[in-house]
Amino acid sequence: MSWGGRMLGPMAELEFELEYAGPALDSHEMDAKDFATAVLNAAELFKVMNSEVHPYDPPVSVNIRAVNPGSFDIVLKLLSDTEGVLASTAIVAGANLSALVQIFIGIIRLARYKSRSRLVDSTEVPGGIRATFEDGTSIEFPAQVLGLSESYIIRHNINEIVRPVDGEGIESVSIKQEEVVIERVDFQDVESLSGPPRALAVAELVEGTNRELWLDIVSPTFKEGNAWRFSDGGPTFMAKVTDQAFLDSIEGGEPFRKGDRLRCILNEVQWTDSAGTLKNRREVITVLDHVRATFQPRLMD
Repeated sequence: MSWGGRMLGPMAELEFELEYAGPALDSHEMDAKDFATAVLNAAELFKVMNSEVHPYDPPVSVNIRAVNPGSFDIVLKLLSDTEGVLASTAIVAGANLSALVQIFIGIIRLARYKSRSRLVDSTEVPGGIRATFEDGTSIEFPAQVLGLSESYIIRHNINEIVRPVDGEGIESVSIKQEEVVIERVDFQDVESLSGPPRALAVAELVEGTNRELWLDIVSPTFKEGNAWRFSDGGPTFMAKVTDQAFLDSIEGGEPFRKGDRLRCILNEVQWTDSAGTLKNRREVITVLDHVRATFQPRLMD
C-alpha cells in the first residue's frame, strides 16, 4: 500500500483519521472522557514512536482536530531540517512520517494475530519482516514493529486509543486515509491490544549488591520505617537504615548529629518499573562504625 506525505514548504505533513462507529454514534453520543483520553494517547503515541524510530529527526508535531462526533483527524507534521542528517529533505521527512503510521498499523496486526495463533517464524523481507503463524497465516510489517510492540508505553497508548470500542454502543474504530479504511479494530480485537498488565510489565529485580563504604549523615529521621538522607561524596540520596542493633543504640540514647559519618554495608537493588523507568532502592543493612562530626571547641572551653 502506498503512503504519501503532503509537502508544505519546509514542513512535511501526513494526515489520517480515526473514526469510531456503533449505535452510540448514530445519536452523536460518545463519552467525553473516553474521547479525550483517546486523543491525548494518539498524540503521545506518535511522539514516542518518532523518538524511538527517528532519534536524530526533529520532534514530530501532532495536531488533532475533531471532524464529526466520534471521529478526529490526526495530522503529523515534521520540520525538514536542511542541515540535518536524516531529515535533510522534505521527501525524507514525509517518508519518515509514513513509516510511523505503517508501524502503528503493524503493531495492531501483529498483536491481533499473535492472540489467535502462535508465532512460529519471522524472516527478513525487502522493507521489513514476514511473520508466519502456526495456522499458516503470514503478515508483513516494518522491522521496527517487533521491538516497539514490546514497549509498555506504546502498547498503553494504543490500548487507550481502542479502549472506547470496549464500551457500550461503540463497535469499532477505523484508521482511514483519504476516506479509505486501511485498518479496523473491532470489539473482539480489543483484548489482544491491551498489552501486558502493569504488574507483569515490571522487569525482574536485578540481584541486590552489597558494598562497604563511608556515608555522611545529611538528614537523619527518628520515625520508624522512614528513609535517611546520606551522601557518599556525590549527590545526596535516600536510604532506609535497617540495622536493628544500630537503631536500638539510638533508642538507648547514643548521641549523633548532622555531619556524623557511618562506615556501613549498603545494599542496592535496581530494576525497571512498568513504564520502563530505571529505579533503585538503597538500604543500610549494617553499621560498622559511627564517627561523630568534628567541631571547633569554644576558646573559653
